[in-house]
Amino acid sequence: MIVSTVSYNSGQAPDPRAAAMRRRISAEIPSRTGHRIIRELYEQFIAYARAYSDAIANYTPHDEPLTGVTIRASRAITYICDAITNGAAAARVILIEPGEPPTEFEALHDPADSKPFMPEPDPVCSEWDALGDRLEQSPALEAWVAVDDDIPASRWTPE
Repeated sequence: MIVSTVSYNSGQAPDPRAAAMRRRISAEIPSRTGHRIIRELYEQFIAYARAYSDAIANYTPHDEPLTGVTIRASRAITYICDAITNGAAAARVILIEPGEPPTEFEALHDPADSKPFMPEPDPVCSEWDALGDRLEQSPALEAWVAVDDDIPASRWTPE
């Protein structure tokens, strides 16, 4: 889900919950992260989490997507780090053909000044949301999610 517009708390006294959230959002992490893509994910998490914290004082249903983007960005970073930590990423990297190294590099941004990369909706997002909804309601996905995590893939049945 993508935010329809990003709004910020303009000059109002900070909500205590928002102030606490802002204190927890560290702009230091991206600057210490060597990998560009992870750094950009951190920056987007920071941007949307700040937009969410700024919206708390006057929160409306229109602001709900800010919650989703913040949570999903955090989960993406966590899942990527987990895949690295538990070895899943290394086990699969051999399946990927190496690409050409980049010839241009995006300049580092100041994480303290992170801005949401999609402040306005993209028409494709509604199609993507509908596809995700259909996937979540799929009996095949429900059956797959129900498979016991302790059973190795080599012992899965075709059902």
